[in-house]
Amino acid sequence: MKRFQAGMATALEIGVREAQEKINDGFVPLWESWKAMTEKQQEEMRASMADLSSAATGDFKTRLDNVSNTWLLTTVAKLDHQSRDVVSGLSASAEEKLRAACADVFSNVGESLRKRLQEITAEFSKAAPHENC
Repeated sequence: MKRFQAGMATALEIGVREAQEKINDGFVPLWESWKAMTEKQQEEMRASMADLSSAATGDFKTRLDNVSNTWLLTTVAKLDHQSRDVVSGLSASAEEKLRAACADVFSNVGESLRKRLQEITAEFSKAAPHENC
C-alpha cells in the first residue's frame, strides 16, 4: 500500500507540475498581450493629453491676448485723457504767466515812456524861457 500511495503521490506531483506548466504556458502570452495593450493605451492617453494640453494652451493664450489688448486700450485711453488734462493745465498756466509778464513789460515800458516824456517836457520848459531873451 505504501507503494501505491507513493505512486499516487508521484502521479499527483507530476499532474500538478504539468498543470502548472500548462497554466504558465497559457498565462505568459496572456500577460504579454495585456502588457502590450496597456502600453498602447498609455501611448494613446499621452497623445490625447498632449493634444488637450496644446488646445488648452492655445485657448488660454487667446484669452490672455484678448485681456491684454483690452487692458492696453484702457490704459492708453486713460493716459491720453490724463495727458490732455496735463497739457491743458500747462497751457493755461503758461498763458497766465505770459499775460502777467507782458502786462509787466508793457506797464514798465509805459512808465518809462511817461518818465521820458516828462523829462523831455521839462527840458523844453527850461529851454523855452532862455530862447525868449
